[in-house]
Amino acid sequence: VAMVFDPRYEMKIIEFYYRQFYNDEAYELVSAIKNYLCDLYDEYKATYALKTLSTGTGYIVNVEKDNEASSSTSLIE
Repeated sequence: VAMVFDPRYEMKIIEFYYRQFYNDEAYELVSAIKNYLCDLYDEYKATYALKTLSTGTGYIVNVEKDNEASSSTSLIE
């Protein structure tokens, strides 16, 4: 059962069983599944990338070296 959820083998298992059940249609069905998963991932990435950017937790840190008057500023996210 764990092998079904292992990302390294998921599509290989789907391809194997679809060939067993659907013979000639297997390639088209597996391609449709891959396309659907890619579209789903792209939608997820677009949605959550925008949320991450809008709720970023960046802050500025001032660093002084050897008690010099100059300081460097860096942005950490």
